[in-house]
Amino acid sequence: MTFKAVALGLFLAFVFGSANAYLGMRAGQTVAATIPAAVIAMALFRIPAFRGTLLEQNITRTAASVGEALVAGAIFTIPAFMMVELDGQRLWTDLRSHYWEATMILLAGGLIGVFFIILLRRPLCVDAPLPWPESVASRAASSADSIAALTFPCAAASQASAIRSCGLNTATWRPRRVLSSAIILAPGSMRPSTQ
Repeated sequence: MTFKAVALGLFLAFVFGSANAYLGMRAGQTVAATIPAAVIAMALFRIPAFRGTLLEQNITRTAASVGEALVAGAIFTIPAFMMVELDGQRLWTDLRSHYWEATMILLAGGLIGVFFIILLRRPLCVDAPLPWPESVASRAASSADSIAALTFPCAAASQASAIRSCGLNTATWRPRRVLSSAIILAPGSMRPSTQ
């Protein structure tokens, strides 16, 4: 875990959290930030002065995704307390006087979520037959330029023979074109598995 990965993750968490707070309060729904965070992290860690590893990209993506999810819990919970009326009286008249109560509610909700995911990780994440979970898509986006990360239907034993068997010229092949070549040459490989 490096400082630049954590700092970029916190920055992206702030940006995506702010965007989700606005969108959630305005439209009533949020968007997942995992894939955009993975793409932004991949792009920023390719800058020569800011070069980073795949592990640093994963740390950044995870921090940004968690920041976005925490905001979603707040924007759907706190307004409910502001709108509730008991015996004709609003439960909370303003958030300023209930700041610590709201903080404790959000902290308790976050901890309950962590405890539940500890219990439900295996059935929901490991054993689940989900064809395209968001983290798998993020990993594919983060490692899109690596030939080992892509699964060609015409895969062969070595990189050069895989490139030739897919109809590409090994002299002009560039790693950045692997993903587009895979989509053009093997559209069936982009479908989820039916296992």
